[in-house]
Amino acid sequence: ICHSQSVQDSVYNLYSVFMKSVNEVKRNDNCKKFSDGLKHVLDMDKSNEFAFDSLKKYKVMLESLDKQVRIFTWDMEYEDGTHIYYGLIQAYNKKSKKFEVYQLYDKSGIIKDPENANLDNTKWFGAYYYQIIQTKKKNNKQYILLGWNGNNRITNKRLIDVLYFNEKGF
Repeated sequence: ICHSQSVQDSVYNLYSVFMKSVNEVKRNDNCKKFSDGLKHVLDMDKSNEFAFDSLKKYKVMLESLDKQVRIFTWDMEYEDGTHIYYGLIQAYNKKSKKFEVYQLYDKSGIIKDPENANLDNTKWFGAYYYQIIQTKKKNNKQYILLGWNGNNRITNKRLIDVLYFNEKGF
């Protein structure tokens, strides 16, 4: 348990340094360090057992009631007021019987008709998720995600996404 706590503290320290970065270049660099560090930890065996209490406290991490899905999202605001979003999903794969990690790539700038788009982790309408609701549709688990997108200095957006997994994964 001691090792797992020090790993979690290291991830939180990377997040804290990122959040305190004063200029855009440093913030961008520290955001990448946090993202890479978190992905590295989530790829570790038994990382699904890590509580990540500090990331939960700051709503960077959400966990489904069934403990099968954890979503980590955060954003970086640029000096012009626009945002880019980052995310990782750690989800249990029934076939492989292990947790897998999916990196989310914010493509909101190029997604046409996002209200009707069927997206995956490589083409994601970036958002900071603040709630996850577990549901079922025809015996398949789905997760409704409520999110926020800062868009620009004048407007922001609220999103409702439905997350589900197929035989390929996400």
